Amino acid sequence: MLQVKTKISEGGRVAIPAEYFNQLGLEVGDDVIVRLVDGEIRIFTLAQAIQQAQAWVRSFTPPDRSLVDELIQERRHPHFSQEARSQITKTLPDKDLIPFIPPSRTQQCVAPSSL
Repeated sequence: MLQVKTKISEGGRVAIPAEYFNQLGLEVGDDVIVRLVDGEIRIFTLAQAIQQAQAWVRSFTPPDRSLVDELIQERRHPHFSQEARSQITKTLPDKDLIPFIPPSRTQQCVAPSSL
């Protein structure tokens, strides 16, 4: 694991080394998630956070079960009210507004606790 010494600047800012920045596929202005785990600060891209959440949900779901298919069946059931359908439709984001996250942004950066 590459280890780099850096300083904390005013306002608690820490510069991410260029090599880490590039390996993660980050760009200036990108959103990241910062998590404190076992005394270490971990920085995740949004794509990584989504992948981790999906893996966590899959860990509770048998491999032969599709939650997506179950949800579709549930929504198509005749007893699912039109009012409930319209409420769900109102909360869905516009598909054109969902950003594309390229696969190169799926690497994880973990700060060593020895710094």
